[in-house]
Amino acid sequence: MHQVYLKAKAIRLAIFDVDGVLTDGGLHYSDSGEETKIFDVRDGHGMKMLQQSGVALAVITSRSSRCVARRAENLGIDHVFQGVEDKVTAFQALAAAQETEGVNGSVDDRTTSSAGDPEMIEQLLVEQLRNLLNAEGQLVKALPKMVKAARAESLKFALENHLEETKEHVERLKEVFGLVGAPAKGKPCKGMQGLIEEGQEVIEDGQELEDAAADLALIAAAQKVEHYEISAYGTARTMAGQIGLPAVAEILNRSLAEEEIADNLMTQLARELMSESRTGLTKEPRRTRTAAAAGDDA
Repeated sequence: MHQVYLKAKAIRLAIFDVDGVLTDGGLHYSDSGEETKIFDVRDGHGMKMLQQSGVALAVITSRSSRCVARRAENLGIDHVFQGVEDKVTAFQALAAAQETEGVNGSVDDRTTSSAGDPEMIEQLLVEQLRNLLNAEGQLVKALPKMVKAARAESLKFALENHLEETKEHVERLKEVFGLVGAPAKGKPCKGMQGLIEEGQEVIEDGQELEDAAADLALIAAAQKVEHYEISAYGTARTMAGQIGLPAVAEILNRSLAEEEIADNLMTQLARELMSESRTGLTKEPRRTRTAAAAGDDA
C-alpha cells in the first residue's frame, strides 16, 4: 500500500479522454444539430481534488465540441486538445513539457543558476520580453484571419484554441514585466511582422488552391510562427533562470510548453491532410470547379 501511495504522490499530470471517460458515452444532438454531452458532477469534483493536490489536468479527444471547451473552462483544466487523432503525439508533447518542470510546476533547478553579470543579462531579458510582447500582440490580430482562411474544421478549431492561448500569453508577459520591475511596453518585432506578412501571402495564394493544399500551406506558415516563438520563449526562460528569477522562468516555461504542443498538433494535422490527399479524399481545385460550373452553364 505504501508503494501505491508513493507512486500516486509522484503524479504531476493527469490526462483524460472525453467520450465514455468524462461522459456517459452517448452522443446527443439538439434540433439545430449541435452536439451536446452529459458530464458527471462527481468527476468534476474529483478533478478539482486533483488540482488542489497540485496535479495538472489535460484533455485529449479526437472529436471537437464546444461543450467540451466550456466544461474544461468551468473546471479550469490546464490543457485541452480537441480534434486530435494521434493522441500519442499530444501526450508526448505534454509529457516533454512536464519533464522541464520540477515538483508543483516549478522550473527544474538545472535551469536556475548564478550568472557572472546578472545586470547585463536582465537588460537583455527585458529587451527579449519587449519583443515577445509585441510579437504576441501582432499574432492576436493575425490569427483570426488564419482561422477564417482554414478549410478543415479541425484546423480552424486548433487555430481558435491557439488564439485564446496567445491572449493568455500576453497576460503572462505583463505579469512577468511586473516581476522584473519593468514597464510592460512592447518593442516592434520585425521578425514576427515578416512572418505575418508571409502568412497573409499564403492566405491570398490559397484562395486558388484545393482545400488540402491551402490548409497545408497555412499550417506551414503557422509553424514558422511557432518555431520563432519557441526560440524566443526558450531564450527568455534560460535568461531568467541564469539570473535567479525562477518565478519568471516558470511563467515563461508554461507559454513555451503551449507553443511546443501547438507546433506538434500542427504537424499531426498536416499528416492527416497529406494522408487524405494520398487516398484521393480531397476536393477538386477551386479553379477546376469554377471551370466546370462555367461549362455547365454554357
